Amino acid sequence: MTYGTAENDKDLQSFARAVARAIYYARMKDAEDPGKRWYDEVAALRSAPNDKAFFNRALNLLELGHRQNSFVGTDQAQTYDAEKLRARAETDFEQFRVVFRMYLVQESRPSVHSPAPASDAQTREEYEEGVPETEIPEDEQ
Repeated sequence: MTYGTAENDKDLQSFARAVARAIYYARMKDAEDPGKRWYDEVAALRSAPNDKAFFNRALNLLELGHRQNSFVGTDQAQTYDAEKLRARAETDFEQFRVVFRMYLVQESRPSVHSPAPASDAQTREEYEEGVPETEIPEDEQ
């Protein structure tokens, strides 16, 4: 089974990377149970009834994450073409959601982080910490 072209997947993977970072900074960073918070956010995205609800939730997470860390959604590795993503989601939302979730799980466990931009020195240390590995509940794997 194939899920689209590599070009579309690059945008989708970058979008998933940005959302994964947003989930970490907006919901997980100071939580008592970060694994549960991650699961709750993924479940909310997964249960979106349509593409509009999905993008509304994802963009809200990006805004909240960016409020906590100015690098969320602005790093070069997190850039994506929103218009292409929206068109792809409108074409086949179920397929889009499956592939997004696959990339979200992959990007939630980064092993190498891109270097932080030189500006915003006070959050540079925090950015270089990266997103720690989180436990993923067994039913999500």
